[in-house]
Amino acid sequence: VPPLTEEEQTINMQIDEDLLAIAVADEDGFASTMVLPEDAAEEKAVEEKAEAGDEQELALKETGSGFETIIMEGEAIRFALDEDRQEEHKAAAAASLASVAEAKHADQEAERAAARRKYGIAASIALLAVLLVGQYVHQARDSLATIPAFNSVVGPMYRAIGKPLSPDWDITGWRFEVTDGKTDTENASLTIVSRLGNKSDTPLPYPIIAVSLSDRFEEPLGSVTLSPSEYLADDLDARKLVEPGNSFQAKFVVSSLPENATTYRLRACYRASDGQLRCKEDDFK
Repeated sequence: VPPLTEEEQTINMQIDEDLLAIAVADEDGFASTMVLPEDAAEEKAVEEKAEAGDEQELALKETGSGFETIIMEGEAIRFALDEDRQEEHKAAAAASLASVAEAKHADQEAERAAARRKYGIAASIALLAVLLVGQYVHQARDSLATIPAFNSVVGPMYRAIGKPLSPDWDITGWRFEVTDGKTDTENASLTIVSRLGNKSDTPLPYPIIAVSLSDRFEEPLGSVTLSPSEYLADDLDARKLVEPGNSFQAKFVVSSLPENATTYRLRACYRASDGQLRCKEDDFK
């Protein structure tokens, strides 16, 4: 038989100690192990278990107060930390919302400022355009006054401020087509009948007819001007325009004719804004 190992020897010694622990001394003083009945064994196990439970409960009672205190302090610290974190998160969220709102407000202000600048520029451009148009209209008022619609709308405005319009009619459009003059020596008068035609491309009002008298040396002796009402027949309206290609007949009498008057010349004229006559110089007859 091989010798026992140290581990086996240790196990045997433990077994011997356990047997000695449960040995019962008899009346003679000898100790021996006993086999307890099953009921007794169970009761002993219950008693040992109860004793072990009491000891454990006692240990828990001795240490339970501190343990519970530690857990409660830990929970309080954790809750405090959580509350701090929540406050920090709320503060960060509030700061973020405030930053977003501020940025949005700044963007809206920038948009409104841009819109105001845009409207201001548009209004300035519109005002400048109106001023330029007004300046052009004022400078070209006499030319534009030849348009009936313009003259009827703007003409009263200029007459209201004491500066009536003088339309820049095309005086070169008139032609003296036929002219006949008869002298009455007894009455010292000159009767002239002439037909004038509108050769321009636009309608023209009846002109002012200027009559110049001169002697046989071509020295001027005087002149006279006749308005449309003074030379037109009664059936013609002096306020109407003569359409392009149309003609009319003018008849008038020059009285107080100088004795040395030998020639006369006719010119078609319009009155300028300064009151002076603007005549067609090459149409003398």
